[in-house]
Amino acid sequence: MTRLTIETSENEFVFAVCQIHSNDYCKREILEQFPDARLAFSRPGFLTFKFPHPISANQQLNSTFARTWGTAFRGQRGGDPQLIEWAADTANMLAVEQIHVFQRDRSTPGTHGFEPGISELASQVALQLKKHLASRPQPLHLNDQDKAQKRRFKMNQLCNEHDKVLDVIVVEPDHWWLGFHIADSIPQRWPGGVPLLKQTKVISRAYYKIAEALEWSQLPVRKNDLCVEIGSSPGGSCQYLLDLGARVIAIDPAELDPTIAEHPGVEHIRRRAHEVKRKWLAEGKWLFCDANISPREVLNTVEEWLDDGLNFRGMLLTMKIASDDWFDQLDEYRKRVQSWGFGYVKTRQLAFNRNEVCLMALKNRAIRRFG
Repeated sequence: MTRLTIETSENEFVFAVCQIHSNDYCKREILEQFPDARLAFSRPGFLTFKFPHPISANQQLNSTFARTWGTAFRGQRGGDPQLIEWAADTANMLAVEQIHVFQRDRSTPGTHGFEPGISELASQVALQLKKHLASRPQPLHLNDQDKAQKRRFKMNQLCNEHDKVLDVIVVEPDHWWLGFHIADSIPQRWPGGVPLLKQTKVISRAYYKIAEALEWSQLPVRKNDLCVEIGSSPGGSCQYLLDLGARVIAIDPAELDPTIAEHPGVEHIRRRAHEVKRKWLAEGKWLFCDANISPREVLNTVEEWLDDGLNFRGMLLTMKIASDDWFDQLDEYRKRVQSWGFGYVKTRQLAFNRNEVCLMALKNRAIRRFG
């Protein structure tokens, strides 16, 4: 949950960014939470809502599908010079510490080479805005320290907690929206709600998904921790866990990439999850699942393991969107996992997810801090 702080009484719009095929889910979540709001301008992957009154500074938004959100200023169309000037004026007015410049998604992650993050166009806009802010004259009433600070807006960087952030959302090249938020949650610290992952050669997209899931959930996977993963092939998730120094029991009847299969930190069990003997997993500390099976199959398997005495401190489970009534079952899935003794359960559609969401479960929230 993230607090939406209003800096001006005229700011009665809220924006939300999501995946391009999740507009309906995102819209439904927000309108169920705020019945007095109404949908305003929207495009695939970008939604705005008009409220009849300014949002309270203590108001929170609880959403699985909104990647990032905040209060919003009405969109503007024009050429780059006019839009840059508008963004610069707003950044100064709000006295923000950070500026996040990003495009709405152009495609589904992993399709036609598209991956979420700072696009080339957004990078160009950020560079223009940074140069403009550095070159424009400063108000005479500012002292030297204030002037220096105004020239050093951080651009598309990881925020500090509670930073004030200006969001520059490039809906189309000539149509921008500006937003404002306080970085009160981990995804709100990322530009556009997408983590700043290191570029590396990966075996599969599962590498990005588990990297983001661990950043978001803050599961404290440590060196030599034993991780159990259902649906490991070809090994993208294993690759990331091994990079962290963890050990992995990979459960999948399909083959792993040779670089993963031959790694001394990996034990590959070439069976389906229901065929695995529980004693083989007795030392497992963390459970991961990204298998191509229905959410109910995932939860049934995990419940059987827990009933047989396995004791995981935390889990990250990928829940595939399989039917039209799936959205209505999300709350049922969360409550079912809570009934197993996991006190902290949340869901999020990760930026690198596709037609799925990630369910995070911890025995208690303190585990994130103390491991």
